[in-house]
Amino acid sequence: MTTLKPNNPNHLKKQYWYFTFCQRDQVYKDSYVKFYGTYDEARIEMFKRFGDYWAFQYDWKEIKSQIDMFGLEEVVFEKESGGN
Repeated sequence: MTTLKPNNPNHLKKQYWYFTFCQRDQVYKDSYVKFYGTYDEARIEMFKRFGDYWAFQYDWKEIKSQIDMFGLEEVVFEKESGGN
């Protein structure tokens, strides 16, 4: 998978990264999800969970304005049960 490097200077920093969905998606319309890791690690998790059926990736500063402007709500997933 080829990943374009963002203009964000924190792309190598482990942090929460936020992802929005296409507005035509009736299930996740006006929602976002977050994944923790570097820019690329979070993006890989997003692709694992949703394939390429999403819109944009943001850091907190960027997503905050989207939440305020559009009233986006976070989609929270239950932790998957594992061997621990």
